[in-house]
Amino acid sequence: MNDKSKMQIRAKEINSKSMLKTLNLLLFCAFIYILLSNIKQLLLLIASFAPRQIFNIATNIYFNLAVSFLMIFVSVIVLARLKAVKEICFILKSRAYGEKKITYTEVKKEVKKVGIKCYTSLYIRLWVLNKFWFIVLLAPCAVVIWFSYSSLCQSSLTKTLVIIIALSVAVLFAIGFITFLCVRQRYSLCYWIASQENSFSASETIKQSAKIMDKNCVDLFLFKLRFIAWILLAIVIFPTIVYVYPYYKQACAIYAFEILSAKNKWEEKTLTFERLKQ
Repeated sequence: MNDKSKMQIRAKEINSKSMLKTLNLLLFCAFIYILLSNIKQLLLLIASFAPRQIFNIATNIYFNLAVSFLMIFVSVIVLARLKAVKEICFILKSRAYGEKKITYTEVKKEVKKVGIKCYTSLYIRLWVLNKFWFIVLLAPCAVVIWFSYSSLCQSSLTKTLVIIIALSVAVLFAIGFITFLCVRQRYSLCYWIASQENSFSASETIKQSAKIMDKNCVDLFLFKLRFIAWILLAIVIFPTIVYVYPYYKQACAIYAFEILSAKNKWEEKTLTFERLKQ
């Protein structure tokens, strides 16, 4: 049995011990996501019960803009905190090997150590970075699609050329998308590093994660591919997501834990060797 299989088994064991608490956390997160996605409609609904003059103001473009900005501001802060709580929960369970029950108070303390400001900054930066890499790596595919569309409008393509372009688009998209999935693994240790190094800023956390994961991006991507059957099961039989998602997240947390543990051991050996030399 290889190391990755052992990680999966450990993730199953941890997940089975604290499944109910994890389920409650995920349901709460889902409720907040739904609430935030409909906050604008709720505000407009409240405004519709107000007197006619106020409702006229509420339908004004400036009111809509103000509500939109408020929605974005509140959503980012709330979602950043939820993301931090969710990640820290899996991190603490990985550290405890599932032997110790993790309470919400412990999770809250861990989040407070770093601070919501840092987690909000980290959340925004990671969102921007992921979107940036997605656009950059899929740009060639978009260019080919645009060229194909403009040529089709002019009816200057033969059947053979259409097939070649279609295959080119498929290949470019596959290469671009797989590369994107590998590249985004560079930031998979951010929350781990933030929880360990409380003094790090969001940018320092991202740099440190990218540095550690540069040689492990493909390996982590291949590790995550082991869950493709589980993910397909969750899509086909949706209720199974309450088991599959925590299991998947816990396995990723254990992988991150092993990577950082190996790095720390290597650093300790290097320091010992340097001291012996002196």
